[in-house]
Amino acid sequence: MANPTAAEFKTLFPQWAATSDTSVDAWIVQAALRFTPSKFGAQWAMAAYLYTGHQLALHNPDAADASGNHLARGPVTADKVGDLSRSYGSTVDMTRIPASLQWLASTVYGQQLIGVIMSRSAARGRVVRTGSSYPGTSRTSDS
Repeated sequence: MANPTAAEFKTLFPQWAATSDTSVDAWIVQAALRFTPSKFGAQWAMAAYLYTGHQLALHNPDAADASGNHLARGPVTADKVGDLSRSYGSTVDMTRIPASLQWLASTVYGQQLIGVIMSRSAARGRVVRTGSSYPGTSRTSDS
């Protein structure tokens, strides 16, 4: 299995094309410490890329996709012109997400990463319950 690269990340997520390879690589390294190939198998590179996108979006809060959706805030759910107002939402039903994964729901990448983690646990015959801790997903874990 090939290691994730900044070039492949930027191919998958062209909205980050202008981001330095050094920044992308730094987050890929952090992802590799958190999500290991032995635990994620074929989904490991995608988990690393989604984690990288999540962190880049958190650290660049004004970043937006081609449609204008803020990557760190989710899609625009309401707009107002007089006195300027804008609301952002999430496509994730937080009642179905374990507490240990909810920190990922703040970006579109994190939301997709939750799906990868949840599908991985389902494929292994594990049940992830809302409010439970899932091994390997805490901020201090190495998986």
